[in-house]
This record gives sequence, structure tokens and C-alpha cells, in this order.
Amino acid sequence: MAGDPGSSRERFLQLFVGSVFLLVVLEHAVGPWIWIASRGTSASAWGTAAAPGPAREPTESFGRELLGGRGRALSAVAVLFGAPLLWMLEGSRESLLDVLVCYTMCWLPSAILLIWAWGRLGKRNGVHPGLMANFFLSGAILGCAYAAFFEILEEMAWQMISPSCTAGNFDVGYTIAGQPFPRPMTVTCGISVAGMWILTPGLIEETGKAIWLFLRLRKSLGDLPETCFGCLPANTSRVFCGWFKLAPTPYHVLLCSLAGGAGFECLENMKYVFSPSDRMPQESPVEVVFARALSSNLHMMWTGLIGLGLARRMFPSGGPGSSLLCVVMPSVVLHGLFDFGITLIQNVASRADRRKGMMDRGEAGELVHTHMDSGEASELLFLATALIVLASAGGWLALGMLTRRSRSCCFAPDFFDSASAARGCPAADAAARRPLLLAA
Repeated sequence: MAGDPGSSRERFLQLFVGSVFLLVVLEHAVGPWIWIASRGTSASAWGTAAAPGPAREPTESFGRELLGGRGRALSAVAVLFGAPLLWMLEGSRESLLDVLVCYTMCWLPSAILLIWAWGRLGKRNGVHPGLMANFFLSGAILGCAYAAFFEILEEMAWQMISPSCTAGNFDVGYTIAGQPFPRPMTVTCGISVAGMWILTPGLIEETGKAIWLFLRLRKSLGDLPETCFGCLPANTSRVFCGWFKLAPTPYHVLLCSLAGGAGFECLENMKYVFSPSDRMPQESPVEVVFARALSSNLHMMWTGLIGLGLARRMFPSGGPGSSLLCVVMPSVVLHGLFDFGITLIQNVASRADRRKGMMDRGEAGELVHTHMDSGEASELLFLATALIVLASAGGWLALGMLTRRSRSCCFAPDFFDSASAARGCPAADAAARRPLLLAA
């Protein structure tokens, strides 16, 4: 009993440090959204709904810069994804063919969907590919850097706060043959783990991808703040920091959001495929890349739902519109539930594998056998499958329904004008309220 006070103090200290880590991470994940919701046009695109009048016509060169049309972002995308290929070819143990196949599959599904969406929405609405490339880079570089840093801190926090019920291991409590073995999963732990996945990859990654849409996009020249980063002029063609971009139509906003999600998922695919520490020991890069290809476009869908909500805020078609919470949280929850479902399937498979090879028939082993034989595995697999279908197919169905019109598929070229007319705002009035397209 003499060791109990010390053990209690150690546990209290661990819980305190974990709580501090969690509060710091949540502050940086939720804080930007609170700031955006409470500030006006100078803070973000969320405050541009009531901006008066159309955009002023800028000079031709400044207009191209604001619309991302000088091609520099496209060149940067080529460099960003060309350099890793050279490094992989030089340092990978895989064959040349495997490296090329894996590398291509990391970005091909996203590229196909992005080009198709631009052909449907962007070409006729004046969306320059350079603008999309700009936000592709934001999602890939800024989004991945933000997510990587804060996810590490948050995972450490969860491990300290709840060491026996973490996002990767549910109800770890038994030790059989020297190996940790999960208890039969409890409802309390299941709900806790689902919350961890929603608050970790869900909140952190969706914030990392979408926050740049709100901070960088503006509806018109009149919405541009006086300075960029607090010191550089933001509304002159002579000295321009390149941070702000104009979105003269809601289609610009939606396509930029899809591009941001595509950039994030392409870089994430490369991380999981080519980093041995992120793969199971028995998995090859080819197996991983084709498995991820099945869900590769989900990041685009989740960010696209947020972008569509922002577009409706910037270009209102009657009514107060949705709150910022209702715009952001659906994607956060869907993302977290999808990852939770995948982890749940892996957890059930791990239990089954360990049960088959279990030699210890003691009390702990008998209990695990009893629960795994009583139908728990089937119930958990059914729950996991339902969550995955809801978060993937359900999300795509929602985005498709919100971007279609009668007798047309999803991403209809004029779905926003049709939606305006359906709400009692004629298409002509909607077009009249739209800021002028800038000179190409």
C-alpha cells in the first residue's frame, strides 16, 4: 500500500499534463472558427454576405493576380509533386514499376475528379486553373503541416488522459502471454473513442484544409483589407503579397474547396504509401495505395461541403442562411466517424487474430473467447460498416443533391442560380447581385 500515494500522484500529473495539451490543441482548432464567426470582412470571407455592390474593375495585371491566373501556382504544384518522385525513385526499395504505379495512384483519383468538376463548373464560370492550384497548395502544404503538428499533440493528450481506452486500442486491460489484449468493448469506451476520432482527425484535418478558404478568399475588391499580414498592402497591384484571392462567383468558392481537399489527400496518400512507419509490416505500398484509392476522394467531399456552405454565405439567395457551426460540423463529424469505422474493423480483426493464437486459457482468456464467440465481432463489424457508408456514400449523396438541378447530375453548371430561383430569387436577380468577373 505504500506505493499507492506515489502512483496516484503520478496518475494525477499525467492527467493534468494531458488535459493541458488537449486544451491547447482545441484552442487552436476551435479558436480560429470563433474568431471568424465574430469578426467582419477584414477577418474572413464569412463576413462578406452583406457586402454592397459589385466589385470594382482592377487593372488587368492585378486582376489576373487576384484570380490566380499567372500560372505560378500551377508550376509550384508540378514542382511539389515532381521532387518527391525523384526522391522515391532514388531511395525506395520497391521496383521502378511499383514506385511509378504507387506514385501515380496517390494523386490520379483526385486529379480526375478535380478536372471533371472544373469542366462542369469552372470552365463556363471563369474559374482559372491557377486559382484552384493555389488552394491545392494551401491544402497540401499548410493543411498537412497544421494537421501533423496538432494531431501529434492531441494523440499524446488522449494517451495521457485515457491510457486504457485510446483511439487505436479499445479497452486494453488484459495481458496474455506478455501481450496486451483488449477487453470486450464497452459502450462507454466506444463512445469515447468515436469522440476522439471526431476531435482529432475530424476537427483538426477539416480545420487545416478549410480555414484557408475563409482567410484568403474575398467576394470583391471592396472586401479586401487594407493590409496583408498586418504590414503589406493588400489592395494595390504594385505591392501585393499574393495571399488574398477573389471569388467572383460561388463556383469559384466550391472549386477552391475541392482543390484544397485534393491537395491534402494527395500528400496524405504519399505519406501512408511511402512511409514504412505508417504501414503494417505485412503490407506492401501497392496494397496500401489501391486500398486508399477506394476512399481517396473523401477529403475533397468533406471540404467541398464546407466550401458550399461558405459559397451560400458569400452569395446569399434569401433567408439568413446556415450558421458557421452548421457549415463546418457535418464534415468534422463525418470525417471522424469514417476513421472510427475503419479503426473499429481493424480492432475486431486484431482481436480475432489474437484469439485464434491464444494459448492462455485462464480467466482473462476465457472471457475474451466468450465475448468474441457471442456475436460481438459481428455486431461491431455491422456498426463499423454502417458508419463508413454513412460518412462516405452519405456525404457524397448530400453534396450531389446540393449541387444538382432538375434533369441534371451533380455539379450542374448553373446549380446555384437554379437554387436561387427555387428560393424565390429569379436567376436574373441572382446574376445581378453577383460581383463582376474580373478581366482575364
